[in-house]
Amino acid sequence: MNAKLMFDEIVVYNLASYVVGELTQALVNCMKTVHNNVIAGSSFTGDNPNWDLNSESKLYIVICPSGLNLEKDIKYPKYYIPYQLEPAFKFEKFPLYHNIMNNAYNHGWDFSQLNIDNLGNNSIHVPIGYDSSVTKVFEYNESEKDIDVLFLGSWCDIPRRIQICAALNATVKCMFVCGENFDGMIDLIRRARICLDIRHDDKIENLASVRLNLLLSNCSCIIAEETPKDPGSDIYKDYVKFVNHKYMVYEILMLLKQPNEIKNRAEKSFRWYTNERKWTSIVDFRQLF
Repeated sequence: MNAKLMFDEIVVYNLASYVVGELTQALVNCMKTVHNNVIAGSSFTGDNPNWDLNSESKLYIVICPSGLNLEKDIKYPKYYIPYQLEPAFKFEKFPLYHNIMNNAYNHGWDFSQLNIDNLGNNSIHVPIGYDSSVTKVFEYNESEKDIDVLFLGSWCDIPRRIQICAALNATVKCMFVCGENFDGMIDLIRRARICLDIRHDDKIENLASVRLNLLLSNCSCIIAEETPKDPGSDIYKDYVKFVNHKYMVYEILMLLKQPNEIKNRAEKSFRWYTNERKWTSIVDFRQLF
């Protein structure tokens, strides 16, 4: 179905709040290759998104539907496409979540092929890609660096992340930060020599491409916990340093002794991502409808 002919408007609605807020404008920009009238949806409070449930003329792209209460049967618009951005195992106990994905207009979207294989729903793989709206840091500048190691995300109740943070804090300036908005995260990335990705727990096998997108789009040197079961890791392996969790602290400390290597890695990764991983180049959004 041609979305341009069927709908008067496409609304990109982000239910993840600040966590992946940078994807809202990026996806609006990409959807403009499909339709002339694309807007970002307004904010919501609690479990009450401000959307038009019965509209025949609007198509909603719902980023991160897990942002709502998955134990409550929340009404979705008549025409919507959910864009799933979480590891699949989180939703095994939520039958309503499967309904959200399976009742999508045409197909649901999922950032990970592993999720589609594990969930067995009718979603299609829509990988995360680069959009220039996410870039605010254009160069690696050592004079701005006053943080040795940065991790963005929840951590204070996650043992495997606490372990890394505690070990690093013994010898270097390390910041693990949760709850910052986009501008706050950009400021921290600008100040950090090395940025990390650490899995939430051992069950997660997905490449954290959403976090990597923010970091790669802003000239970061990245050390990430390996995700060998995700074929997407092969795409990033020359630009993100993947290591086993138990060797992570050692690899970080060794890299911190090589400031030129850190700068070279950041700049090489930034050039690759911004040139080779443009979202509209790796995804033909016109073919998703």
